[in-house]
Amino acid sequence: MDIGSQKFADKEKTEGRIERLLDELKKDPEENAKRWEQNRKEDAAKWGEDKKKWEENHNVIRNMLASIEALNKKHDSSMGALGARWGLQSEGAFRNTLRGILEDSFGVEVRRYQDFDSEGKVFGRPEQVEMDLIIHDGVLILCEIKSSMSWVEMYVFHRKKEFYEPKHGRKAEGSSSYLPW
Repeated sequence: MDIGSQKFADKEKTEGRIERLLDELKKDPEENAKRWEQNRKEDAAKWGEDKKKWEENHNVIRNMLASIEALNKKHDSSMGALGARWGLQSEGAFRNTLRGILEDSFGVEVRRYQDFDSEGKVFGRPEQVEMDLIIHDGVLILCEIKSSMSWVEMYVFHRKKEFYEPKHGRKAEGSSSYLPW
């Protein structure tokens, strides 16, 4: 038994169908031409409708993308503002907590120092200078109470120390021994 015969038409049936199609095409070429023309027009109309639908879909997608981009920009700016606020608030909370620990446990006074550097010695331009001062039995320690600090911030802190000491005529204890240069 031939396995292909279960799934496919045999040669005679296939040839018979092809012969009938050819005979039909030969019978009335004018009728066939009309039928082909009608099919072509119907296909062109369908393509026109499909093209219109595609354009509508593209416009909807473009509008959705524009909305998503606008929301993304709004989200980014909102998150940036929230992060900045949270960073400032968490830094302040960290500073206040550490200040409380230092004052309660070690009997020191912790002050927030703020001054204006009009000559630009610290940042290279006139700018507000802020840092923390720890005072214990007349000993002054300059510090930055922060949750983290980079090497660049260490360098800036060193410049703040160099700004503070001559301006106030007072030398801080051990504040430059942590810098590698």
